[in-house]
Amino acid sequence: MEKHLSAYLFNYKCCPLPGIGSLQVQDGGAFASVSEKKMYAPVPSIHFSKEEIPEAKCIHFLATAARVPEAEAKQWLAQYCQTLQIENEGDEIALADAGFFYINSHGRLSFRPLVIPRIFNPDIDADRVIHPNEAHNMLVGDTHTTNTAMHEYFANDEESENSKWWIGALILAALAAILMIVYFTGGHANANSGNGNTVTPENYSRPYQQQ
Repeated sequence: MEKHLSAYLFNYKCCPLPGIGSLQVQDGGAFASVSEKKMYAPVPSIHFSKEEIPEAKCIHFLATAARVPEAEAKQWLAQYCQTLQIENEGDEIALADAGFFYINSHGRLSFRPLVIPRIFNPDIDADRVIHPNEAHNMLVGDTHTTNTAMHEYFANDEESENSKWWIGALILAALAAILMIVYFTGGHANANSGNGNTVTPENYSRPYQQQ
């Protein structure tokens, strides 16, 4: 009967455990390794939850698969759940072809799924190909975007920087004009744009006399 219970779990992605909780199958996602040039197949995982779900569909499945009355299938499921009332850390209760129930370090019932052999989820060779003229998804920090959006962002940023160069040039020209006006109106320049200050030579005594 355990094999039928496991079959129900894998077929319907869930399994009721009356009075205990339920098992949930979560599909994994395929992922690529650029450095290894590999695409790894998705691997499903089984998680135990305290949330209880309806059991009628599961009982009907067990009765049909085992060719027994539904009352007998319901009784078996209840008895199996009773065996899961373990308290000692290290004790394990198996679920055929799926994994083991056990008590974790916090004293709570948990489930450890069996590791699926890689032969059932083979990886494949995958070379990364980039089409520069086609939009493709990319991750920038924590933000999902596209290569075209990033290209437009940097193009707009570059245009914005280029459009501001004349502002700095205009400021420098204004400062130069102000300095020239101050200089020429301060009485320090003559008509020839030279230094207008009068230089008076000093008289020095001769260190020697002519004979």
